[in-house]
Amino acid sequence: MKLFFAALKFISLKDFKDESIELVPGLLLTQSPKVKREILSEKNRAIIGVIDSNFIQQSDALLYYKFEENDDLFAGLTNLLILETVLKAISNV
Repeated sequence: MKLFFAALKFISLKDFKDESIELVPGLLLTQSPKVKREILSEKNRAIIGVIDSNFIQQSDALLYYKFEENDDLFAGLTNLLILETVLKAISNV
């Protein structure tokens, strides 16, 4: 599984009862501490470091996208192109 995520700080969101809100297919917004803990696994914490891990943990919301390595949507794309695609989807929301 691959994962893209971004912390959203200093935004005002009303609490929502669902664990996540799907903005566009596969792109989710959450305030859930449980989801943040799942995303900030030991492996991910080691990759992004203590400072960024703490920033994400304390963020007001988290935008994330999970997909399988064999996801046909991104077949043949590099990680950079996948990131670009996800960021374009975010900018269109």
